[in-house]
Amino acid sequence: MARFDELFDEFRGEAFRLETLPGYAVGQDAERLADYAAGAYVLGSPIPGVEFVKGLVESGRRTTLVRLVERPLTIDQRLSIDWVYPHHAVAGREIAILEPGSELAGNASVTGDFWLFDDTAVALMRYAPDGRFDRADVVEEPATVARYVALRNQLWASAVPFGKWLGNWRRAVR
Repeated sequence: MARFDELFDEFRGEAFRLETLPGYAVGQDAERLADYAAGAYVLGSPIPGVEFVKGLVESGRRTTLVRLVERPLTIDQRLSIDWVYPHHAVAGREIAILEPGSELAGNASVTGDFWLFDDTAVALMRYAPDGRFDRADVVEEPATVARYVALRNQLWASAVPFGKWLGNWRRAVR
């Protein structure tokens, strides 16, 4: 786990993240999710991860995210889309959404969550069945990393930029 943490300090160009799970059980998310599902959620501060993202961007580094969603969206995905991602986007994270149904979305789902750092290291994210983070397996072997670079490039080219996707989604749910 130490190597995974070090990668956030060491990378100088881009840290890419793929999120594929229908939901995550991280920190206080369970409480926020319950409040959101009950219609009682009130935006609080600080927003998780925003200062981290802002710090990365202010230091001249790029952070990107592709989120694979389901149809219908899970409550966890709706919370992220309504609440987390807009604030991360304002902080400077570049976000895109990948809809289900394509071969690429299917491949991403099977591949699972990962971080890719400067096209030199990939951290394969491992989660328990209930969405709790277990560990990150860091791989720096060039041929393996190259496969994840190619996947990242395909995902980024195929996903819809968050602002555009969000506008379409909000119009569709009204």
